[in-house]
Amino acid sequence: MNDDLTELAIKHKTDKWGCHFYTPRYHHFFKHLRDKEINLLEIGVGGYEDPKAGGESVRMWKEYFPKASIFAIDIYEKKTHEEDRVKIFQGSQVDEDFLKSVCDEIGRIDLIIDDGSHFNEHIVKSFELLFPKLEQDGIYVVEDIQTAYWHGFGGDSMNLKN
Repeated sequence: MNDDLTELAIKHKTDKWGCHFYTPRYHHFFKHLRDKEINLLEIGVGGYEDPKAGGESVRMWKEYFPKASIFAIDIYEKKTHEEDRVKIFQGSQVDEDFLKSVCDEIGRIDLIIDDGSHFNEHIVKSFELLFPKLEQDGIYVVEDIQTAYWHGFGGDSMNLKN
């Protein structure tokens, strides 16, 4: 089995390496979970409106965590990316009823990765709704937080309290 998450990111063509360089850090913090039967929830499948586009990271996670169940949510229909151990839900990362139903179906959640809309208010709302559902020793990751300073994502680089 390949221990190098970066190689898997390259293989599956996810932006978690190359564009962002997250994979070495992820491997450092996630390696103890590799051979465990975990439930991973990723917010965002990628590919925007195209139902066939995206899915790179869920395939990477599936290979990295061989005993895990991989769940993902996306605002757009992404069922084409479902396969053994991968289930995709369609809905908003800020819809409380939707997230509750996803959590009820998943059960235990060991790892949450927010690679969703990147809007500040969405990140905060998702965290408020999902963090309490995370296992006591679980891990919650938020990607692309640089958008907190970008006006197009509701951020502000002048008033850092905004």
